[in-house]
Amino acid sequence: MSRPVSEARRVAASASTLAFFQVIGMLLPLLTLPVLARALGVELFGQIMLAQFVVLFGVVFIDAGFNVESQRKVALATDDHGRLQVLLDNLMARSLLACVVILAILGVGVLTPGLPMWMVGIALLHLAGTLLFPQWWFIAREEGLRMGLASTAGRLISAGLILWLVRSPSDAGIALLAASSATLLSGLMVLPGLWRALRAHADALDWRGYRGFMRSVRPMILSGFVASSAQSVPTVVLGWVSGPLQVGLFSAAERLTRAGGHVSGVMGLSLLNVAARMHRDGHHDMQQTGYWVLRWTAGMCLAGSLLLALLAETVVRLLYGAHFVDSVLVLQVLAMWLGLYVFRGIWVMLHWRALGLLTQVSRIQWQEGMSVFVVSLLGGWLLGARGVAAGLVVSELGLLLRLYLFYRQTSGATS
Repeated sequence: MSRPVSEARRVAASASTLAFFQVIGMLLPLLTLPVLARALGVELFGQIMLAQFVVLFGVVFIDAGFNVESQRKVALATDDHGRLQVLLDNLMARSLLACVVILAILGVGVLTPGLPMWMVGIALLHLAGTLLFPQWWFIAREEGLRMGLASTAGRLISAGLILWLVRSPSDAGIALLAASSATLLSGLMVLPGLWRALRAHADALDWRGYRGFMRSVRPMILSGFVASSAQSVPTVVLGWVSGPLQVGLFSAAERLTRAGGHVSGVMGLSLLNVAARMHRDGHHDMQQTGYWVLRWTAGMCLAGSLLLALLAETVVRLLYGAHFVDSVLVLQVLAMWLGLYVFRGIWVMLHWRALGLLTQVSRIQWQEGMSVFVVSLLGGWLLGARGVAAGLVVSELGLLLRLYLFYRQTSGATS
């Protein structure tokens, strides 16, 4: 068996393990969406989604530019000391940045029409959980089982609270509290083990090393945020121009497709470990493996998008009921977006991120963030939730074209 094929199969096995836990973990909150939608109604459901996406701006800011590069460094480290130094630098840099980010989140909440500030305050629990639960660390160390168990347990508790306690619009606070605390619960489960590991190597670690780490990732922080905030931009912009009702219709469909994007993103991170080492040891092997993975990714994306589009009406009526029937077309359009989004993410991960080519990644990220903002604003203003969904497809097609042209220009320099 050739090395590229064996490495590709190893990558597929590792990605499948992570995907299994991610699918289980994502199914749990997806099962609670119908409960929230039916119990709270379209507008109140939209307010809760809006609060979570406002906080997601902060979450992606303290993740963007940090975690992927940190994982790459861990994958290439040769001993536990080096790996723990990366963990420490990452945690300290992101925690300091979070202090400023919280103030910015509160400011965005104040400026968002129809959004109660108490909802934003409760949703901030998700930000705390993001700091305490470093998924990238477990993926880099190929500890997918440990990460998956903790993540699933936190989401299981969160889903159980929603199913048990949410019955009517008066339970909106409980619903938001439970929905925002899943990652925090997972973080509290793994925190003792991480703390013991850091204390065991405390004397050998540089507790000011985060300064150098911050300098190395600084070019990626803003561009990474601009790209990653594309998750939140459509919902928040739609709330500004069309109100919570359209947000509720859009979020019902978007949460289903975003779950698929999240699972694929974690699978892509599992590819990063092997891809980074293969680029270091032999670019020719990496090219063959990369092409194999991309062909399979393209096929799966096409099949999955078509299946989701065909089942859209059945899914919406089954999960949300007749009040959300206007979400059917939104889901069909977003199914096309999902396939394009997943394929692009795997492509970038296999090549530029694995090589640490942050400048190339940064340029694509800037284009993504800017194009998503523009199409969301225009689409939401013209056609509400449907317009935003269509705009995201147009944006993704433009990004893929730009990526192809950019890849053709730079592939010779990185081979």
